[in-house]
Amino acid sequence: MDLKDMLWEETEDGIVTVTFNRPDELNPITVDGLAEINAAIDEVRQNDRYRVLIFTGAGRAFSAGADVKKFDEGTFREEGELPLFFRLNKHPDFVPNLESLLKPVIAAVNGVAVGEGLELALASDFRIVSERAKMGFPEARIGLIPASGGCSRIVKQLGIMRAKELYLGGEIVTAEEAHAVGLATKVVPH
Repeated sequence: MDLKDMLWEETEDGIVTVTFNRPDELNPITVDGLAEINAAIDEVRQNDRYRVLIFTGAGRAFSAGADVKKFDEGTFREEGELPLFFRLNKHPDFVPNLESLLKPVIAAVNGVAVGEGLELALASDFRIVSERAKMGFPEARIGLIPASGGCSRIVKQLGIMRAKELYLGGEIVTAEEAHAVGLATKVVPH
């Protein structure tokens, strides 16, 4: 599969690994990246030889979330309104697409996973997290909330009080803290 911002690897036994591959920028998710994520999910869905999908990141980050430098590019907005980066008619939301995949999805979180990067991890079946990982929703720091259903997803997974702490406080937690509250399935050596 030909991807621009990501690498596609597959094994003979049907394991596909998609690696976010803009390590110098902490693997941000762009509008084009959303299309690539959806294309990768669709390819795994449609091909019976693929049995497992793994997402990970190159370098020191899983994904630092939305590419805020490009918020204005490719968005539809009214004069005076903030752009709605992830509410684009031409790019369906990847989260329901990922959650409806009837094959196991693993987020191999190798480092920073925040914002939209954490949303992708939360939509995965398992979050295997490096001991160096840091996770959270910093959107509150810029007056936003998680854009792809992260608020309701994290409430279902962690409970209302802990979820509010994370997404309203903009708190970033360590791998061990993430595991203690149920944000990570397992913590492993880097």
